[in-house]
Amino acid sequence: MFMYSDKNLKECDFQVVDNKKLNAESLCGSGLLHYFTDLRVKGNLKDCGCQGDEIDDSTLSTYKTCQNSYNGLYLNNVTSKDFSSLENIMQVKGIIDISDTDIENLSFLKNLVTFNYRNQGTKERISFNLQNNPKMTRFGMPVLSVIHNTEVERTDGPEEGIVLFNFENLHPDFCLTVNEILLFLELNVTFRNLNAKVCDVSQEILNDPSICTFETLEKLHEKCIFVIGDVIIDSENEHDIVNVGNVYYIFGSLTIKNTKLKSLAYFFNLLAIVHLGDGPVIQLISNKELKDVKFDNLRSIITSGHRQAFIQDNHPDIFKSSGGNCIISDPENIYIAYRTRLNFTGTDCDGSRIEEQAETGAVTGQPEQQPAETDNLCVLNSFGLAFLISFLL
Repeated sequence: MFMYSDKNLKECDFQVVDNKKLNAESLCGSGLLHYFTDLRVKGNLKDCGCQGDEIDDSTLSTYKTCQNSYNGLYLNNVTSKDFSSLENIMQVKGIIDISDTDIENLSFLKNLVTFNYRNQGTKERISFNLQNNPKMTRFGMPVLSVIHNTEVERTDGPEEGIVLFNFENLHPDFCLTVNEILLFLELNVTFRNLNAKVCDVSQEILNDPSICTFETLEKLHEKCIFVIGDVIIDSENEHDIVNVGNVYYIFGSLTIKNTKLKSLAYFFNLLAIVHLGDGPVIQLISNKELKDVKFDNLRSIITSGHRQAFIQDNHPDIFKSSGGNCIISDPENIYIAYRTRLNFTGTDCDGSRIEEQAETGAVTGQPEQQPAETDNLCVLNSFGLAFLISFLL
């Protein structure tokens, strides 16, 4: 038996309900049923777990013994201040949707290790939604470490669908720690909206030589793997470009302007850019000899939602190698292409001239559009980045 989802990824209705002599404890993980996240198994002698889509103020206290939540975990319009009854949940299978609450953080999910979602290809199905929670200032799930697509047999198997989160309309001071962001990057999470800041980085973390705050390109040393701050490369410091060779992560924007650089191959270790501020995440401006703009190992770009790149007045052949298409990462892998997708503006991409605003680095011109969704399918031989998190532990 196999049940296919419809075009909107809605699963077939599958229920095993009110069979008083049936032990269904292992049913949800048996055979092909392990793929499915929206199974309804309840009222039997033994069930797989609890139903996470039935939580409200009147039922919340009944979840004290719940360890496995099926049909996701929905906390919508729940007014309770006490969520301790959910603290024993270790696994959620299905969508997590926490919206329209006064919850301040998710620390009550202190034992949630595994989040299993289901998605196929690059269909944009949000699997984790935090929305309209005006008092939420922190994420705060202390032991979450596994985010697994049930379309894949093994947790270390190849990607078979995007991991799309949405963190929107939270407290203005909502922030993610560096460790939380690194976890999302390691697990290939991308965001539709991310209304967040990077939490203040402690001096203890900054004392680690692998982490540095960007001041000048000259001061980037060979041990610097994580750069915090907007990286600016121009005619005054381009001779120090080799210093970016060991950088894996940029927590800020990247601007390269008025240089004589011919290639961005110096960024051969760069895995991700996380830019939660205003303005474009990448700006390449007036680099008259720049012809190679591919970041060979770039796997993710996370922004607050705009996903804008500004590319203007560089060498006329800047995108010749990609057939005139504005591409900066591996176009053959649809999952990397999706996570690094950008809305390209400027004369070198869409042909329209954009005026810079010198003080902010923002650009003015045509309205931003969300990048198009990718439709092809391929397999990614993914590799773990967990060892990098150890720099911060």
